[in-house]
Amino acid sequence: SLDGGDQVLVRSQAGEMAGTIQIAPVKPGTLQAYWPEANVLIGRRTDPLSGEPDYNTEVELEKV
Repeated sequence: SLDGGDQVLVRSQAGEMAGTIQIAPVKPGTLQAYWPEANVLIGRRTDPLSGEPDYNTEVELEKV
């Protein structure tokens, strides 16, 4: 179980970063993170028509 203030390691297929849990009113199952710190978690995919980066990715949280 994770609680506000917990230190975590956030991992995706693209990379990982350390962070601190802050509880916020977002949709359950989602994670909001700041840029540029979270860029390491995002793959280099872009939309083929617009060239816009895909900022969505699955992550796993590990309490440290």
